[in-house]
Amino acid sequence: MPYNAVNISAQVRPTDWLLLHGRGERYQYENANVSTALVPDLESRGWRASSGATATFNTRWTLDGDFGLEHGPGAASRFADGTVTYSPNETFSFDLYGGSLARPLELRYLDATSRWIGGRAEWQVTSQQRIWSDLALVSDDRQRPDPSASSLDQFRIRAGLSVAFGSGADRTPLPPAHRTGQ
Repeated sequence: MPYNAVNISAQVRPTDWLLLHGRGERYQYENANVSTALVPDLESRGWRASSGATATFNTRWTLDGDFGLEHGPGAASRFADGTVTYSPNETFSFDLYGGSLARPLELRYLDATSRWIGGRAEWQVTSQQRIWSDLALVSDDRQRPDPSASSLDQFRIRAGLSVAFGSGADRTPLPPAHRTGQ
């Protein structure tokens, strides 16, 4: 189904330690020429917006937070999350993070809510290799007035190795400069 969108994003650095960013999008699906008996006029357009800030207090401490809203066909959501990062050097970093996501489900009952809190450790072995581990407690609640209501709390343990292949602007140095005729 064809999908059309217009979006805008901006970022500004009012001080050398603070970065502010925002993004907005308006979208619309083409008419599918379908209807249902229960919902004769299906919604075909929506919007989403988010904003946030990153504060880098020094080379070791960073604080990052985001907030967002979305409304569109079938559902809506609002979220907030944050991360505190400590990097004692260029090789290691440690994150503590948390957030919340609320999803009122338009064609279903009441709300679904997710919350999470966790930590991550990362070792930058080389410029192309990272080893990381992540521990998180995640809670997901679906509030309904029938037996389909559920609550799922879980403890997640993840670990991985990330390897960068190929080339990119951030990986390879610029070629040496050459003077042209004067």
